[in-house]
Amino acid sequence: MSRPVPAPPQVIPSGQGGPCAKCGKATLRYGVGGNPLCPSCRAVREAEVAAQKGARSGSSAGV
Repeated sequence: MSRPVPAPPQVIPSGQGGPCAKCGKATLRYGVGGNPLCPSCRAVREAEVAAQKGARSGSSAGV
């Protein structure tokens, strides 16, 4: 089983960085492409949301 490849370091312009809302690692928080989560935490969150959508769509037929 292969390990996931870590994301390349993020370039954070002056005044647009801040801590990740989940893990506290420095990330691009403001401006174009800004997000309160770092790329690693964002990937985990997107996987969780996708799993929840998959679980809901399979069990809520007709709702």
